[in-house]
Amino acid sequence: MTNVLKNVLLALFVLIFLFSCQSDTKSITKVEVYLRYLATAKELHVESSFFNRKDTALQALSFDNVTFSNHIMKERKLFTNQIRYQLDLDHHEAAKEYFLRFYDKGGDPNEVIIQPILVDSFHFENPIKKSEGASFTYFGTPMEATEKLTLIFTNEKNETSKVDIPQMPIGRAIKIRTEAIQSLPSGENEVYLVRTKVNPIETETIKGKSISEYYSKNLKLSITE
Repeated sequence: MTNVLKNVLLALFVLIFLFSCQSDTKSITKVEVYLRYLATAKELHVESSFFNRKDTALQALSFDNVTFSNHIMKERKLFTNQIRYQLDLDHHEAAKEYFLRFYDKGGDPNEVIIQPILVDSFHFENPIKKSEGASFTYFGTPMEATEKLTLIFTNEKNETSKVDIPQMPIGRAIKIRTEAIQSLPSGENEVYLVRTKVNPIETETIKGKSISEYYSKNLKLSITE
């Protein structure tokens, strides 16, 4: 075999190898999901967006079908050249697991599992006195590093304030420092405990994140100076 023929065969082998590698490379779809559940009203709100990378920029993707646990999500085209899929459900009991599926007609569905967080219950032992601080007890599954708790207070004038709570053990009274509650509206309040969690989404062809917010049932609470 001549050197020229060897070089031709080697070049042909390299081209075939590179082509096969390129064919095996699957494009990555970037997914962003936002989920909010209001326990008092039993309302679920979900948003999802899809992108892929074109050159150095992200390009919004549109699909023929996008469903969230078999409920069709409506497509909305935003003025910022983005496409958002949205779903609102009333009288909905929160689930521990949901399935986001998106696909074009004739294509196989892509599936992402969304696992939101829940709040079992919480309560305050006594009315809040700003001069003495406050404490409440939270019951629920253990918190993770990607989670946070927030108390939201709303008074009779519909004035709202919030207090962020650091990560804590479960089933114990949580102390709130006096300086953290000075801006709370005095008088009768409704208070919600909001649990927020960020989860990464990663499969062979899908990457992104989901943000889940769970608003607990509201409590009535008196706040004094």
